[in-house]
Amino acid sequence: MTTPRSIGLVAAIAGLSLFVSPLEIERALQQKIVQGADPWEYTFRGAIEDSTAKRHRDLSTLVKTEREEEKSPDLWVGKDKCRHFLLSGFWSAFGYLLCHRHLDYSEEKSLLISGGVVSSLGVTKEIRDAFQPDNRFSYKDLVFDAVGVGCGLLIASR
Repeated sequence: MTTPRSIGLVAAIAGLSLFVSPLEIERALQQKIVQGADPWEYTFRGAIEDSTAKRHRDLSTLVKTEREEEKSPDLWVGKDKCRHFLLSGFWSAFGYLLCHRHLDYSEEKSLLISGGVVSSLGVTKEIRDAFQPDNRFSYKDLVFDAVGVGCGLLIASR
């Protein structure tokens, strides 16, 4: 006879198999059984905690890599510069379209507001970076912010 508990166990194992390999689940269950824990309770709680811990370990290696990238010299080409360019371009185009089409400001006023706000946000971010321990102020980031603002406004205003 099928009970709700057995259906829940099968569903939990099937769901966990998307994130954790069946061998890891079996090994963890065997370890908990040896320790005297209830395998039913472990299936729902412990396997999720183990897979979460594994994902946190994987995430920490990514964070270390990102921090190592930040400690590298400030180059003219890199992911950080691409992010500055794309985000500045997107937000300046979005701000222009919002001001010009939805708030009915003139084209010149929309350009000034959007470009000014996005540029000031870029400068503010760089000033904040200057006061963080593992970061620095980057004129190169500001150059990519300015180019992104110009491209975003050019594209949006045409």
